[in-house]
Amino acid sequence: MARRRTKAKRRRSRSISVLNLAQTYLYANVLTQGAMSGSPFAVITGQDDVPASATNATSIYNSAYGDQYGSDSWASPISLRDLINNPNASIAAIQGNVARNLVPMMIQSAMIGVSFKLGRRLLRQPINATNRGLKMALGAGIKL
Repeated sequence: MARRRTKAKRRRSRSISVLNLAQTYLYANVLTQGAMSGSPFAVITGQDDVPASATNATSIYNSAYGDQYGSDSWASPISLRDLINNPNASIAAIQGNVARNLVPMMIQSAMIGVSFKLGRRLLRQPINATNRGLKMALGAGIKL
């Protein structure tokens, strides 16, 4: 009986791509700006400032400005602390933001994908030259 042929093991790239990290951060930024009105860093490190008495998105407002909480015009984004301490009000504000910002978020996401794909094609040779230089200087681990 013939021996089974074994498949060649696939090797995964062990290096970190700076361009992939940048693209991922931009996608996360579009998502958090549209849903929570802040950058990913501000959403993670933000303070707890959702009113405890708020039960829906219409009652979440900043009385000094008259704006709804978490809206684009107010400087305070919805943070993870807000989600933990007052989930009902935070989720209601996120739902309102997503409904209002869905189309711009989709357009921004599509433009990020297209621009990175086009940029990588146009800059293929400089990127390869930089990667060769990084590999010689640092060894494996980081690439563009």
